[in-house]
Amino acid sequence: MPLQTRNIGRIPVYFGDYVPGRAYQEKNRVTLYGSEFQAAKDNPSKAPLTYDQSTHKITAWNVVNGDHASTTGEWYIISNGTDAWLSSHRMDDMEAHIDSSYNALETYVNTADSRLQEQINDIETHIDSSYNAIETYVKTADSSLQGQINDIVASQTSISLSVSPIVIYASKSGQTVSLSSEITTIGTISSHKILKGSTTISSGTSSNLNGSDPSTNTTNDITYKTEAVINGIKISKESTVYVRYPIYFGAAATWNAINNDSHKASAKTSPVGTYNITVSQNGHSVFFNVPSEMSITKATVSGFDMPFKPYVSKTIDGKEYKSYESANTYTTGTFDVVIVH
Repeated sequence: MPLQTRNIGRIPVYFGDYVPGRAYQEKNRVTLYGSEFQAAKDNPSKAPLTYDQSTHKITAWNVVNGDHASTTGEWYIISNGTDAWLSSHRMDDMEAHIDSSYNALETYVNTADSRLQEQINDIETHIDSSYNAIETYVKTADSSLQGQINDIVASQTSISLSVSPIVIYASKSGQTVSLSSEITTIGTISSHKILKGSTTISSGTSSNLNGSDPSTNTTNDITYKTEAVINGIKISKESTVYVRYPIYFGAAATWNAINNDSHKASAKTSPVGTYNITVSQNGHSVFFNVPSEMSITKATVSGFDMPFKPYVSKTIDGKEYKSYESANTYTTGTFDVVIVH
């Protein structure tokens, strides 16, 4: 049969943010002030809408559909996010007002009782020059001064707890979580611990404390805690390691052909991300098998939508999964699939 060609007309092409003065053609798409628009004709004379910076209001629309439609409009509204965009900018004004109020309050505090300020400055000078000197002073001070010192120590003390990795596989042995706790303080550390529940993983009195937990074969998220006592003040911090069943992905003839370690994604809390797919045989589909509590609603290949068939519920190693199969098959090659959400 001889090759036939057909003119199917223009297709929408996205050009990013609207650029004033640029010549757009019919069906060109742009974004402006939180909304997406499509040119209704070649060379629109004006922007899709006009925004007044001084009043934070939209003063004119140039569209042929939606609530602001006009017979002279030159753009179609594809998605209207302008209200949310305006709200965001109003929030910026509110933050500026808060900053102004804070500055006024700060000025007031700076002009407060000079005698109290001199006492505080004296204490801070002693702390900066020598903690030992302030410790001697505290021993001879009255209880009111001691309370002030404790407040200053607390304000200059922090504790952190880092965990690695932050996501592990569910129901899998041989996974070790590394933990590191760090304290920054001008005070004296009398106790420093890393715990899992009521079990102490590591303890000491130094500002840096490390530990590890090899007992991570579980299906539940794991909460770790670090706590310390500094100058009689107890502080603590928690960190969570998320426990998730694996995501399987790849190109194959059937959904279950990818359920193995070579097609297993790194442990993660969501399927969102970039996946490198290798198609070894023409006609194979792309599959994503995700735990039932996860979902895939949008994927792209080279910036174009990658449609999936409706997912099918499956069971892998006793766990319920959703199996997503691409609506199209592919020829041999390698490409990246981006799961957007």
